[in-house]
Amino acid sequence: MSGPGPGRGARALRATWLACLLLGLLLAPGFNSFESPDDPTVLALTRHGHLWVDRDSGGIYHTGVDGRVYTVHELGSILFAAPFALAAEPVSRATGVAFKRVYGVALGFASAALFATTVLLLLLLGERLGAHPGDLRPRLLVLLLASQYLVYATSPSDVSLAAPLLAGGALAWQCGEEDGRPGAWLLAGLLGGLLVAVKLTMATAAAMLVVLGLSRLRGRRAGLRDLGLVAAGLVPGLALAAAWNALRTGSPLAVPYPPAVHGFRLSLTAAGIASALLSPGKGMLVYTPALLLAPWAVLRRGTLARHWRLAALVAGSWAVALVRIAGTVGGTSWGGWGNRYYVPWVPLFVLAVAVRWSASAATRRAGAGALRVALWALAAAGLVVNVAGIVTNQMYRQQLCGYGDWQVHGMNLCAVEALPANLARTAGAAIPDVVVPGASAANVFASNRLALWWYAARAFGLPPAASWALGLACAAGALLAWRRASRREAAP
Repeated sequence: MSGPGPGRGARALRATWLACLLLGLLLAPGFNSFESPDDPTVLALTRHGHLWVDRDSGGIYHTGVDGRVYTVHELGSILFAAPFALAAEPVSRATGVAFKRVYGVALGFASAALFATTVLLLLLLGERLGAHPGDLRPRLLVLLLASQYLVYATSPSDVSLAAPLLAGGALAWQCGEEDGRPGAWLLAGLLGGLLVAVKLTMATAAAMLVVLGLSRLRGRRAGLRDLGLVAAGLVPGLALAAAWNALRTGSPLAVPYPPAVHGFRLSLTAAGIASALLSPGKGMLVYTPALLLAPWAVLRRGTLARHWRLAALVAGSWAVALVRIAGTVGGTSWGGWGNRYYVPWVPLFVLAVAVRWSASAATRRAGAGALRVALWALAAAGLVVNVAGIVTNQMYRQQLCGYGDWQVHGMNLCAVEALPANLARTAGAAIPDVVVPGASAANVFASNRLALWWYAARAFGLPPAASWALGLACAAGALLAWRRASRREAAP
């Protein structure tokens, strides 16, 4: 099946990006937690060129070998956030709104653009894998909205940055495989190195790039050249991460986390893997039910044989990270909607299911009806869980209901159960708020209604009507841009 012409295809992609940007803007304000402290690390970096700590902030910091206090977060995330801190400071002074609120909303808007970019990269990769854009696009978006990635797409910055970097690296690798262009191999390496600078747990992707590059040698000069380009691309990001670690710890290979968090213990691995996949509080298959069909998608006839290196890059780097993190107490990842360490891989696994789904819909194979029912059922379950996490404030639900790995009635069910009352309060019903002890009035207000744009309204003193107008404008703009993309893809 042939796709739209080059011009229409490019316009359809631009319209899709705009639709996803507006969707991201709609979601971004709903994820902020009003209980989060100021970010003195980012602000100090932009003001003075060095780091310091506000000991009342509750953040995690580290005293470096030079005697200064450093954050444990990777430098890539901090550098990404720094311009928004610079912009937020004068706005905060001019409006009287707290810096952390201006900064949080600004960073959320930037992450919305990253969300839209991730969707675009996935669509381009899906076309490389043989999917028709008109068939793939709606299915991919449905599955992304029904995935754990929905909650993380616009915050925190390490996850919202890592997802498009990983998707872009996979696309660059596939372009190199198919076209043999040197620039594609260099770009794949560059994005892999930046992944490490943004999130150290993504180092497995950089390592897998080298392993798969070695698998392409077979004595060919072109393979050696391509491997060299991948390695050269990795250098900037790896050097940045190594220099940051050395500044903090005195060694480029050391990290400032306590040994109990990053130290690997084999005895923890089995329980950690089970928790990462299946537990009610953290399991990937609980928060993204469509992943149950990922093996069916990848192992369909001929697919793995044609794209085995791409599959190894994505699934292999995730599997190594899974085992590595499962063997640490940090694998519990208490502060997140599911286990956030694995979220950057989720969009690529979802893409595999979407590509397979679009192929089944196009060919109408026997049994496709039952398969569609299963896909829609899994997507519906994922939509309920993840939309509830956004519109009821997942951080608030954690404090209210708990977030233990094997706690059956934890934050996810708690968020779903809260939806009817939150909707009624948003519509004006006089239902008492459910209050987490010590929570601010703003957080109580927003977390007991459909959050979305209520956070922004409360932060900037907007009346509810203005908040709804802005939110509905984003929703309407997203729908119009999406319809424009659909019409351009369907044009003869």
